[in-house]
Amino acid sequence: MFEFSVVIPVHDRRENLYLTLCALDKTLTHYHESVEVVVADDGSTDNPLGVMFEFQDRFALQYCWLSHAGNRTALTRNRGCAIARGHNFLFLDSDVLLTPESLSHLNNLVRKNPGVIVAGRYDWMLPMIVRPYDIYHNWKRIVTGTLPPAQFGGNPKGLVGIDPRYKAQPTIFDSGVKQKGFAASLYTGVLMFPRSVFEALGGFDENFVGHGGEDCEIGIRTQKAGYEVIFTSFVRGYHIYHDRDQVANQASCNRHVRYIAAKHDLREVGLYVWKRKGMMGILPIGQEPDV
Repeated sequence: MFEFSVVIPVHDRRENLYLTLCALDKTLTHYHESVEVVVADDGSTDNPLGVMFEFQDRFALQYCWLSHAGNRTALTRNRGCAIARGHNFLFLDSDVLLTPESLSHLNNLVRKNPGVIVAGRYDWMLPMIVRPYDIYHNWKRIVTGTLPPAQFGGNPKGLVGIDPRYKAQPTIFDSGVKQKGFAASLYTGVLMFPRSVFEALGGFDENFVGHGGEDCEIGIRTQKAGYEVIFTSFVRGYHIYHDRDQVANQASCNRHVRYIAAKHDLREVGLYVWKRKGMMGILPIGQEPDV
């Protein structure tokens, strides 16, 4: 059995998935145990299997395919976990580059803190063209935004987007202390659940269809059940920039916020619903949205 099963949901994101797998492959220079990678495909039409085959000598690969019926990331992750064999599930989005030392640090945390959930830091990259070569040989230039100008496609260079949880409370990510108040703060871009905890919670709520919310909802259940979380910058991923339909994303997020509020008494976990400029979200009581 594997220590980690990396569960990656995907839908028509073949090129980004390839980069995600390249970055995960690079972590094996620091972590030397066998790793299982489960790609759960929500009905892609661009053949993600074609890029997976390049890594068949690096990971134990599994693939499951679902008929697409709208962005169903919660369902897709659950299906991936159903065939995964690891003691721990590392949820990694198909547009996230994991830092080379992340698996090694994650392994150390798991050994010292059995049964704990680990939430990695999740930053946003500049609009740039990232090549597999850059991941293997120019990693520092990727994360500092100093690749050749042509790889920025004429876009102005700006700051990398910082994880808002880290911006609000950097000491939590630096301390390694187990947290009990985290209900709206489990981002599935880089998130590890022990198998036993995930199964006890019943997995992700499959009523979520569309962008966002399923991680917040499982976070609420996780906190209510009394589990602990370690937030850490030593396990860190960078979101690959790509165009998104923000209008549609905002609409589904608003719908999911209403669903979460109806399902849970948010006061039990110290959360409230905010609304501003047509956007809705869930935040700790007393914290203002940064919009």
